[in-house]
Amino acid sequence: MKKTRNLLAISLSLVLATSALPALAAAGDGTSGFSSEPAVNGHIDNSRSRFTYQVSPGQSVSDELFVSNTGSSTIQLIVYAADAATTLDGSYDVPTNDQQPKDVGSWVAFENGAKQVMVTLKHDTAVSLPFTVTVPETATPGDHAGGLAVATITPGQGQIKVQRRIVTRLYARVQGALTPSLTITSFSSNYNPSWNPFDGTVVEQFTVANTGNVSLKAKALSQVFSAFSSQVGPKTAGDLSEILPGTSRVFAVSVPHVGQWVYLVPTVTLVPSVDADALNPGVLAHIHRDSPLWVMPYSWLVLLVFIAAVWYLIRRRIAKKNGEIAKWLTFTELDAKRKAAEG
Repeated sequence: MKKTRNLLAISLSLVLATSALPALAAAGDGTSGFSSEPAVNGHIDNSRSRFTYQVSPGQSVSDELFVSNTGSSTIQLIVYAADAATTLDGSYDVPTNDQQPKDVGSWVAFENGAKQVMVTLKHDTAVSLPFTVTVPETATPGDHAGGLAVATITPGQGQIKVQRRIVTRLYARVQGALTPSLTITSFSSNYNPSWNPFDGTVVEQFTVANTGNVSLKAKALSQVFSAFSSQVGPKTAGDLSEILPGTSRVFAVSVPHVGQWVYLVPTVTLVPSVDADALNPGVLAHIHRDSPLWVMPYSWLVLLVFIAAVWYLIRRRIAKKNGEIAKWLTFTELDAKRKAAEG
């Protein structure tokens, strides 16, 4: 039983340790808060929100990380470098400090070659931590994404420990042939009808993979066309957060107010871009995909059945009325002939 509780405590600790806050924001509850951001000459560098380097294999770059205690009590922090990862919702994060980096995170060293440092800060104090990024001679061209994490371990109830962590992004672009490339590896669509035959929603689902060596984000423009190439429904735009080289994510976009026009052609166009403070990789090509979709016009069928039923009832009533009139005319004619014969 004791062993089971220990395993549960470890599992909960790992789950709770996965949250990362963006750089330039403070983590904590007011009592033990902290923040981190790029620094220059021992002070906060307000001109940048992340570390971005353009380097060559074998080159070394020196920089600083500014760490502050924004809480009201003394706090102990661990600072380390790691390779970047993205969560299921597209957030930028790094693993915990017990996982060894294999890429750009392993290129970072603090003073005396340390891979991680412990920092104790009193209330309202800060420290600037120098570090060096040394690029291996074998580094491949393109973006290598990672981050500098500042974390604290605070004991919780029982054996559960909660790690609060702030990640400042770190990008090292190794010189060489750049191949910025986003690819839509799969694209599908489905239609959610409405009772109104002139309304409905097309849901597009597509997987975007970064098959190049440059970190890219994109704007997704979704449209739906009829069999006659006319646009039906509005153009819908959505932002896709940054996708790191060698990774992919699934996105879904809804296009509302699309009528049940039997044959539809949903499309998506990706317009790639980079962050404002990222290095410009040059011209980025747009990506386009479509997925024809047959729609069963149930509302139209119901409407046609209703119209046919109304038409049938009206025709039947008219036929019945005409029959009654014909019978009356026949009776009147026979009655007139009878009276003429008797007279």
